Amino acid sequence: MDTKKQKAKGTAEKVAGSVKKAAGKAVGNESLQAEGKGQKTKGEARKDVAKGVEAVKGTAKEIAGKVQKKAAGAVGNTSKKVQGAAKEMKGKIQK
Repeated sequence: MDTKKQKAKGTAEKVAGSVKKAAGKAVGNESLQAEGKGQKTKGEARKDVAKGVEAVKGTAKEIAGKVQKKAAGAVGNTSKKVQGAAKEMKGKIQK
């Protein structure tokens, strides 16, 4: 899942829903208002899912880095230990 694309799609859907809801309110069309509200909610949900996926990926990367760092430290491989620490930090940042 390309989370950046999903976030952008979610934002676009949220904005479109807000516009549709406002248009429905302006002309007194309750059906259009409800449709806009639903579309806005769907866009918010899409963005939230993308954020959740990013958080999970970040956590996985962080854990993999910790494992690599510990394993490399146990066998005295400084280079791999540093790589593991870097991966761990990337995971923390991604979350």
